[in-house]
Amino acid sequence: MIVKVQVPLASNDPFAPALVYAEGRTHMRTIHLDDLPRKVLDAASQNGKAFFYAQMAGGRMRFHNRAPEQSW
Repeated sequence: MIVKVQVPLASNDPFAPALVYAEGRTHMRTIHLDDLPRKVLDAASQNGKAFFYAQMAGGRMRFHNRAPEQSW
């Protein structure tokens, strides 16, 4: 599935949440910024959001490669 990762535009709090969800706001999760993989955090921090291929595994979201920009 493709998920959107949205991060706060301005925060120095490592426990601030990132919002992660699939189209239609399914599989919605909040994940602390310091729990995001570095590649995900770096990509999302550029303009506040990024899209990734991801899957749920054992109750955790696993991020894979970056996905193309989506219209949602």
